[in-house]
Amino acid sequence: MSLNDVFRDRFYGAGYIYIAGSLAGRVVKIGTTGSLGRYERYLQNRKYGGFADWEVLYHFWVNDGAGRIEHEARALLQAYKTMRYYEKDGRAQKAREILKCAFSIAHEALLRAVGHDERSEEWQSDRVSLFEFGGASPKVQRVAGAAKPLSPGEMLFSTRLLQPLDQLELSFRASNCLRSENIVYVGDLVGKTEDQLRKIPSLSHRAIIEVKELLEGMGLHLGMEVLGWPPADAAEISVRFQQMLLIKVDELEFPVRTANCLRNEGITYVRDLIQRTEAELICSPFLGSKSVEQIKWTLGGMGLKLGMDVF
Repeated sequence: MSLNDVFRDRFYGAGYIYIAGSLAGRVVKIGTTGSLGRYERYLQNRKYGGFADWEVLYHFWVNDGAGRIEHEARALLQAYKTMRYYEKDGRAQKAREILKCAFSIAHEALLRAVGHDERSEEWQSDRVSLFEFGGASPKVQRVAGAAKPLSPGEMLFSTRLLQPLDQLELSFRASNCLRSENIVYVGDLVGKTEDQLRKIPSLSHRAIIEVKELLEGMGLHLGMEVLGWPPADAAEISVRFQQMLLIKVDELEFPVRTANCLRNEGITYVRDLIQRTEAELICSPFLGSKSVEQIKWTLGGMGLKLGMDVF
């Protein structure tokens, strides 16, 4: 069976759609599977995203379109998407399905995606309240619409501009059409107008709608004027940035106590660390203000900072 056949069967086929959560990572994920019997244990043993405490919190069965519903739900939650890495066979693997949001936000998006489709075997854990992660954040109010657009000043420091389009959840056809026009990064895409995209051969009206919805979920839109884009060395900057994100915090010059504290917080790689805010680290029972200042100083030397928007 080819990869296209596998994708088609998963996208249009029957299956369980579930929400799982990790208290250690304070994250959730939406996924599909044909059988839930041992799936929770599978996620735990696999240490998906670097966490071994996954719990299935909610699920239902659909007779068709399981992958489509999953895809649409995750598209609604683009603003919460966080790329985690975990070790598998001694190599860093990407975990693309992880969302840094509360269960209620993921649940709302999933119900919107399934719409009026028939579903059965619906079940919800009595532990979902533990996965609200401190209550609502400002993003809760934006699930039903677009995330707040970034200002031009913020755009200059948004690493999302350097995100390659092939890492986004665009259809294979749309990605190929954009790549043929040398639209490689998110920064390239948001600088184009809708009229410019319409002139691209083979890029359908449906694909343009797909692009617009994806950008909307990221707080972006077509036709943006981004100061300083494109940088002359965008490819080099993107590669260097992604390499830095894969550095383990154990390899940084932190005192043993600080490194251990970060490990207790489920922070394994630099990308995990820079997505935490200063307030989150200070509230940790493991870290003191002195350790947080040292972390900020070390990241600053790498051209990074806490609270970064990372793809």
